[in-house]
Amino acid sequence: MAQPLKEMINVDSVSVLADGLAAAWAPFPRARFVAQALAGLDGLELKARVAHVAAALHDALPMPYPQAAGLVRECASRVTLDMWSGWPATEHTATRGLDHLADAMDTLAVLTPYATGEFAVRPYLERHRDDAFKIMYGWTESPDEHLRRLASEGSRPRLPWAGRVGWLMTPGPTLPLLDRLRDDPSEYVRRSVANHVNDLAKDHPATALDLLARWRSDGGSHVEKVLRHAIRGLLRAGHPEALALLGATPGSGTADALTLESETVAVGGKLTFTVTVTAGAAGPVLLKYAVRRAGSRRVFHLGQRDAVGSGETFTVRKSHSFRPVTTRDEPPGARELDVIVNGRVAATIPFTLVLGRDDDQSDSGVRTDSQLATGTQGTSAHDGRARHTTPVDDGVAGIGTHLGTSQSYDRTDAGDDKTRDAARAGDNKTPDTARAGGGRTRDGARAGDGKTPDGARAEEGLLR
Repeated sequence: MAQPLKEMINVDSVSVLADGLAAAWAPFPRARFVAQALAGLDGLELKARVAHVAAALHDALPMPYPQAAGLVRECASRVTLDMWSGWPATEHTATRGLDHLADAMDTLAVLTPYATGEFAVRPYLERHRDDAFKIMYGWTESPDEHLRRLASEGSRPRLPWAGRVGWLMTPGPTLPLLDRLRDDPSEYVRRSVANHVNDLAKDHPATALDLLARWRSDGGSHVEKVLRHAIRGLLRAGHPEALALLGATPGSGTADALTLESETVAVGGKLTFTVTVTAGAAGPVLLKYAVRRAGSRRVFHLGQRDAVGSGETFTVRKSHSFRPVTTRDEPPGARELDVIVNGRVAATIPFTLVLGRDDDQSDSGVRTDSQLATGTQGTSAHDGRARHTTPVDDGVAGIGTHLGTSQSYDRTDAGDDKTRDAARAGDNKTPDTARAGGGRTRDGARAGDGKTPDGARAEEGLLR
């Protein structure tokens, strides 16, 4: 079984941080810091562990914050930090440097290539709105992709696992920053930009659509990919203007001959269905499907086909996994499956989820939502520094971990109308049971690649 993420904050991660600080400052009380940081750690969940170690760090640096911040920055040059050893240092910055904006922001800029500063920067945006944002705007011109990404990620309106910053929820204040990064050479940065716009679209769809239309008009090497990822939430909701932006005819097309391989599926098994779709007009035909039960409706990507003209038909086959995950309860009972064509429910069929795991159907290689959100540790191939992702935007919040991929997280929210970015930085409902060991981070599961948020494997075939 994969290791719980909370256990990544442990004697090893604390020791790395301690080694770096001892190298940066000879009087650093290494043994006392390690002992205090580890005392009572086993009884704490993930974010409580981070705060606990950060408190021990504060006690071990009994000096004014600017001096302590200088030692933390020097620490990063003395040892190889990662998310787990560096996260308490960013938390220390978030809680201890609020009266020293320049020192704190400089420290986050140094730490974020190793342990993302996206959560730690939020209190500064709250207290020092204009001055903090001016610094972040400057980060958009940094040669370091991690810092450019922090400019976008840290200012997201709905950053998962982070507290809300009221002024960021209004339309418009971050658009100049996004304009600078929309065609960034790094996909890692562009994914964050798309996630940022997806956040914006949840509360201000007209602003987001106008922005994307302008980006398309202005052109760029990557505009279409950014655009598509940025409007995935609106497409999931069947928003007519979002569909039209992709060239689809909202509401057109029909679904016929929707059939199930079985009308019952066991928890742990798969629901396999086949549907024939007829295009209602030339152009893109966007297909999604929804799984419904009382009080719940989750929408998933099914596919896209470009129709030559009205009346063109094609068949899609899909297997949806009901493998148990730690972040979602799937009680047995009646369900309905909807097939959605260009934003409109075109066919519905009932089925029943029953108790009893069908091990023959279960796919041991499929990742759960929490694994997609958290991924595995690793380093970016080009510079040896671990890249991080943000909590699943959009699904179960990941933790901004430095994970071994240049594509960060976000597919999970594509499958759930009720996004779980409501798990805030300060509440106790964070997915501490999430496991370390998924193979790809959530943004790494690319939009449209067929890997649905709950780990359902892409098995559909588009058949003439």
